Amino acid sequence: MSEHGNAGARERIEEKASEAYDAVRERTHGLVDDIREQAETIAARQKAMIADRIDGTAAAIRKAAEEFDAQQQPVMAGYAEDIATAVGSVSKAVRNREVSEIAEDVEDLARQHPGLCLAGCVLLGFAAARFLRAVAEPRPRSRVAAAPSSGPGMGGPV
Repeated sequence: MSEHGNAGARERIEEKASEAYDAVRERTHGLVDDIREQAETIAARQKAMIADRIDGTAAAIRKAAEEFDAQQQPVMAGYAEDIATAVGSVSKAVRNREVSEIAEDVEDLARQHPGLCLAGCVLLGFAAARFLRAVAEPRPRSRVAAAPSSGPGMGGPV
């Protein structure tokens, strides 16, 4: 084969390799886009579930506040209501912000105010324990005096 024939074959090989490379690159970009879209969908679902759970936590804390109020502990009721309001705000933030923004905010808060985070966790735990204890306590039942099972006129031996 001549040099001219080798050059033509070489150009065809380079052209085919370039086409194959472009096809692989295009397919890879398509797969990456599909994966990114699926990850965003999953993150959105998870974010909504987390926000729902936070709403549930806020509702539980509000019930604890009501319980404190019923037990005539207005200071604790006020603290619990304030916490419930703050937790509700967190839920709204979770719903309205991107996952990466939320992670950055939590990290910044924990770094800037570690004592506040610890105090909030302790207070939340205390309120949840009080609420759970109040819910778990058995309610007093009205007791009916048991009639004697034996004796005159009661169906027992005479």
